[in-house]
Amino acid sequence: MDEAALEILVPRDSKILSQSTDEMDEAAGPSPASEGPAASATNAVLQFIRHGIRSGELEPGRRLLERELIDRCSVSRSAVREALRTLAADGTIQVEMHRGAVVRQFTREEMWAHHQIREVLEGLAASLAANRLEQKGFALNLLELSRTMAAAVKDEDPVRYLRLNDELHRTIVGMSGNPSLADHLERTVTTQLRQQTSRLLDIERMKRSHGEHAAIIEAILSGDSAAAEAAMRRHIRSARRTVALMPDSSFGAPPDKA
Repeated sequence: MDEAALEILVPRDSKILSQSTDEMDEAAGPSPASEGPAASATNAVLQFIRHGIRSGELEPGRRLLERELIDRCSVSRSAVREALRTLAADGTIQVEMHRGAVVRQFTREEMWAHHQIREVLEGLAASLAANRLEQKGFALNLLELSRTMAAAVKDEDPVRYLRLNDELHRTIVGMSGNPSLADHLERTVTTQLRQQTSRLLDIERMKRSHGEHAAIIEAILSGDSAAAEAAMRRHIRSARRTVALMPDSSFGAPPDKA
């Protein structure tokens, strides 16, 4: 959910831990690691963890237990360890003394810096999207997302709103027609930023966020690239202000204090 937050408590037997690898493969798209059984097994673990983070069911600070991953993904210990090495290298997870691998929890300074990057990149994405409405039924997709997000606000359902919020931002980036934007945003682990700020989400913040989304969508559908960029940048700045309201317990410790 982007900028706000609610406490997401995930039971150990939540659906992400019982979801089949085939289902996750479908959600994540084609596998880039299809060269052999070992690569496929590692990729299954990567998709499992990334899907869990994206859905909010593997929240920041959540431990990633080797035995659990082996059982749930039906892979070897070596495949799990290779996947964890990959995720640690790209900053998705971190390895902590006495705890092992955990979903990364950003420091306040890291989150502030990442939001500065998001403001520029997602502002650009919205600007480009406003000039590509004729592509692939994008306008209908935006309208449907707006409708379902309004329903989530009405139902006071922040978990559903979080999922739809992530989908909306990804849709706008996809509409930009610039694959490099998506790559750069993934490197800022945008989904994890949203999950970490989600603990502050209440109905009023959800309504405000939805209003900001409505302004972005209106500008894009009007084909006004300057207004779309301005609306998106305001939205990300609003998210950045949320960081200042978060208690210290919401953040990871700086490296010298870990």
